[in-house]
Amino acid sequence: MNTKHRALLALYYSAGLRCQEALDLKVTDIDNKRMIINIREGKGKFPRQVMLSPKLLELLRLCWRWRKPTDCLFPGEEPGQPLKANTERVTCQKLREQPGISKPLSPHVLRNASAYCTTFQSCSF
Repeated sequence: MNTKHRALLALYYSAGLRCQEALDLKVTDIDNKRMIINIREGKGKFPRQVMLSPKLLELLRLCWRWRKPTDCLFPGEEPGQPLKANTERVTCQKLREQPGISKPLSPHVLRNASAYCTTFQSCSF
């Protein structure tokens, strides 16, 4: 798995972002001084802010240094277009093929796992 996919999956889990919210992120949406991620259009087209963990910020910086995106945080194959949602679903399926993972894995599952860990126990990514 490359750094871009790892950072995107970490966003789903660590920040609890929906699939399209993460794919639509711009470089300017990451506020490293306040440790916040600005979601411009979430569910229902409402803006919101989520916390940014230090480990996730490190991973996003590594991803940024590797690709140096100018607009979209996770650029796709076509210039100026974000990564397609199907790409991440395929990545999740490839991860599931690794030994020891028997349950279904998708961006939605990672987002829900984030909510579970935040509510019931302390988890770190």
